Amino acid sequence: MRPALVALLLALPATASPLRQNEATIAGGDVVSDGHGISGMSLWVRRGEPAVGFGLSKAGVRFEHGYVLVLKGDPGRTSPADWGGTAKSDGTTAVYNGHVTIGRRASVDYSVTPTSEALRVNGREYDLAKGRVFLIDLTRDVPTVQQVRAELAAPVNPTTTEQVDTIARDHLRRMKWLPATAAFFR
Repeated sequence: MRPALVALLLALPATASPLRQNEATIAGGDVVSDGHGISGMSLWVRRGEPAVGFGLSKAGVRFEHGYVLVLKGDPGRTSPADWGGTAKSDGTTAVYNGHVTIGRRASVDYSVTPTSEALRVNGREYDLAKGRVFLIDLTRDVPTVQQVRAELAAPVNPTTTEQVDTIARDHLRRMKWLPATAAFFR
């Protein structure tokens, strides 16, 4: 997987924001079986900004928002973000299990069936009816997770790092102005 990451980063379109040391833009890809599936987590990591990770689900014709993670940790990006995950679908159940480490580790386990979905962040299950955005503070000794209901742009399954860059910046722009998120962004 590491050689693919290097190739993906080297293929970054000129119009996406340029990468500095220890920054990354990764399109998560997807796995679909019989019209049902899930995306791997797309990830956007920049210095001086919270990182953004997001995943989608698909039942039928289009992808829908699964979750959006906004991660605060190692703001100077003094070391590379470690990330990884696997996605699979058997046509009935689609599952993604992954993690991001930016100073400290955040894990995500997301599964969908045609009639249900479940999300765990750092081992705790969340009710997605209460919001699909999760503010994760990895700068604390014990990372915190705050679930937020927020209006998100129409879901797009990114196929390029330029699309991941645009989507991540849009998620951050929308989150920074919500009263429920003000303390997180200070």
